[in-house]
Amino acid sequence: MGRILAGEVHHFMRDRLERELRKDLRNLKILKEGDAECCAYHHLRKFLRRDPKWRVFARKYVQRGFYPDLLIYKSNEMKFAVELKWRKHKISRHDRKKLRQLLNQSGGPRKAYSLSVIPEGGYENARKRDSEKYGLFELVVDLGYSGRNGVRKIKDWEEKRERFRH
Repeated sequence: MGRILAGEVHHFMRDRLERELRKDLRNLKILKEGDAECCAYHHLRKFLRRDPKWRVFARKYVQRGFYPDLLIYKSNEMKFAVELKWRKHKISRHDRKKLRQLLNQSGGPRKAYSLSVIPEGGYENARKRDSEKYGLFELVVDLGYSGRNGVRKIKDWEEKRERFRH
C-alpha cells in the first residue's frame, strides 16, 4: 500500500493512460467508445489500487444532469473527470461546456480530460480559454502509425476490426 498524490494521477492520465490505450487499440481490445471507456477504467483502477483512498466511477451523476464517462475521487472529494469519445476529431461544444461547468462548480474536479480515440489520427486541439488553461486537457489516442507504411497498417487494422463487428 502506498500513497498516490493527485499529481501522479494527472501524470498517469497524460502519459501512461494514452500509451496503455494505444496498446489496447492496436491489439483490437478497443472497437468502439464503450470499449475505450472499459479499458480506461481498467487501467485507472489498476494504477490506483495501491492507495485505497482513490475511487473510479463510471457514468456517475453530477449536478446539471451530466454523466461524465469516468469520475475519479480521492476519499469523498472529486478530483478528475474524463469524457471519452470515439472518432471525434475535436472536442464538441457541448462536452467542453459541461466539463468547464464541472470544473467551476463547488466541489467539482480540479482537472477534466476530453479523451478522443481516433485510430487514424487527425485530432484538432481547441484553443483554450484562460479559465481552461490549467484544468481542461485534451488527450488523443491513435494507432501511432504514420507515413506510407502507416496508411497500410491502419487499413490492415480496420480490416481486422471488421471481423469483430459482425
